[in-house]
Amino acid sequence: ILLLSPWLLGERILRQDWAVMGLVGLGLGLLFFSMQSPLSTAPHPALGNVLAGLSGLSWAGTVMGLRWVGRGGDASSNAGMGVVLVGNLMAFVFCVPWMGPMQSVRVMDGIIVAGLGVFQIGLAYWCLTVGITRVAALEASILLLIEPVVNPIWAFLIHHEIPTVLSLVGGAFILGATILKGMRGNEKPR
Repeated sequence: ILLLSPWLLGERILRQDWAVMGLVGLGLGLLFFSMQSPLSTAPHPALGNVLAGLSGLSWAGTVMGLRWVGRGGDASSNAGMGVVLVGNLMAFVFCVPWMGPMQSVRVMDGIIVAGLGVFQIGLAYWCLTVGITRVAALEASILLLIEPVVNPIWAFLIHHEIPTVLSLVGGAFILGATILKGMRGNEKPR
């Protein structure tokens, strides 16, 4: 986003943005190079890191695409939701062949999945498509970095995965850079 948004979206990148992204990059580097031994919930940490990197690149494209669609202001947030809906339907259709057999699905399982779909996916995308009309793509991506930084906390609490010192330091760099960016603010995008 830092490299492409000036070119593709015409958004100005400030000197302070380079400094913030330097801290984020350092934090990400520490996260990726803090090798952890395989666990039942993470049997191939190196492969997981590669897939996480590819996922990050894909997400950068998503944020920039939503920003491009949403640059028109409030009226275009409906267009952003249309893009999100079509994208999620395409992902669903693509993933159906790999669902595998479902031996036993309880009613509560369906309720949980529906709740996650409505709140974790639907509400989150609605907030993103409305918010992306008001902030630059880089600023949105930095704010969205908070979620993956707290994932090790959830992994610790739920799966008892103990994060490495490097991953904790890397997360602190990312969180610190995000807070710094939020406190310093930014110019309105062109």
